[in-house]
Amino acid sequence: MVLTLMRGKSTSADTKLLKANPDLRPERLDTYEVGADYAPLPGLKISPSLFYSKGWDFIYSVDSGQTATVAGYLPNRHIYQNQNVSSVDIYGAEAEATYASGPATLSAAYTFNRSRIKKCSQNPYLNGNYLANAPQNQAGVTAGWRFPWLDASASWRYKGGQFYDDANTQTINPYSTLAFKVLRRLGAGVTIAAAMENALNKRYQESPPPGTPNTTPDLAPGRMGKASLAWEF
Repeated sequence: MVLTLMRGKSTSADTKLLKANPDLRPERLDTYEVGADYAPLPGLKISPSLFYSKGWDFIYSVDSGQTATVAGYLPNRHIYQNQNVSSVDIYGAEAEATYASGPATLSAAYTFNRSRIKKCSQNPYLNGNYLANAPQNQAGVTAGWRFPWLDASASWRYKGGQFYDDANTQTINPYSTLAFKVLRRLGAGVTIAAAMENALNKRYQESPPPGTPNTTPDLAPGRMGKASLAWEF
């Protein structure tokens, strides 16, 4: 059982609307991955890997070219529809390193991902385009310390730039965030925790303008606090 309380502020609204498609076919995705674990020093582990995925009838949201007004005050929201893309190629690399020494832990990870549409029979103009909402670069670092009375950690996350639309004409800027978390175990399966996400209160971009002049991008919530009480039984 978990009880969670959150406090923050959001003014963002997604610029996309999704239209149902009853003619969708099941997609197929074949994935190949090779990796290794390497421990050059006590407490240190390095894990690199490479991956490649080939998708057929890949389900993907495609802009229908139509727009609509939502709730009477959100104009020019693009109407998208899930369609089967003939084939896509997804490949990249990942690397993760972890180090533990006594009460201290440190981990870092990096992912490179390149996802492209190889062939789209229904919309040939998409051939060769990158998949939307698939950043090529992502990274993160987390440092933790276990005190006798609680656990504490700090995390930094980076997400690189990405395309927002299937035509690759709208982009979302890269951003990074900082977060903190503390956790205490009270016994009898009870745990309390508190966290602060986006501690530097960055209003980073979540989507581009909806297409009308003199508009601003939808922005993510700023600093957000979270408290939770969990009981395992």
